[in-house]
Amino acid sequence: MLYSKFGSRLTLLSKSEGASERVTVHGTAENNTDVREYQITDLKADGGSAEIDEVIAQLPLKVIVRRPGPPRRPAEVPQRNQRNDRQPPRFRRRSN
Repeated sequence: MLYSKFGSRLTLLSKSEGASERVTVHGTAENNTDVREYQITDLKADGGSAEIDEVIAQLPLKVIVRRPGPPRRPAEVPQRNQRNDRQPPRFRRRSN
């Protein structure tokens, strides 16, 4: 049985691997339907790290499904002011 670092029983659903090869698991805590991400270092088990490794090895990889439709374009980056490469002032000072 796996637990969160706070002692809640976890039902693990899948795992994913980030760009830095760090593995995270996705699951639900007892009496909760929200799926959350958990770092492996935040998991506890009755059988220790061997049980954690065994359970994670059996989990399927999370598959990201792309939505059909036109591809997304990156947002345009606003151009900076050419004078000294500074942003223009937000407010004008009042002259008395």
